[in-house]
Amino acid sequence: MKIKVFNKEFEIHTTPMEKIYMDPYLLKIELDDANENRYVIVCESYTAIKIIDADFVYSKYITHDYCLRNGRYQRYVLEYEESDWVKKLGEEDSDFGSYISRHFVLPLQEIIIEFVASEIKIIKI
Repeated sequence: MKIKVFNKEFEIHTTPMEKIYMDPYLLKIELDDANENRYVIVCESYTAIKIIDADFVYSKYITHDYCLRNGRYQRYVLEYEESDWVKKLGEEDSDFGSYISRHFVLPLQEIIIEFVASEIKIIKI
């Protein structure tokens, strides 16, 4: 799996103070950017979500060379290309293949949020 930075202009704060809202049809994640401005990441239709304690994720799988600058790890919204998780979901559900599905990763301070969706919006609030 190859990982890329979804939006290089949006850098996540080292302490993002995230709040997660979800129901079966909507996922919203409020967080701070590197300049302490409040944003919400909105996904109006998501297929799957995982929230994992950062201590249990091998960092090689959630980093991109662009994230490592000036000797520090910078946090960005990441996206897997050719995701194994998306492939597995497609094998489990024959209708899944008709959806455009992308695998997004939010490496926050204490948790990693991964979700599969067709698109996300990053909105300043």
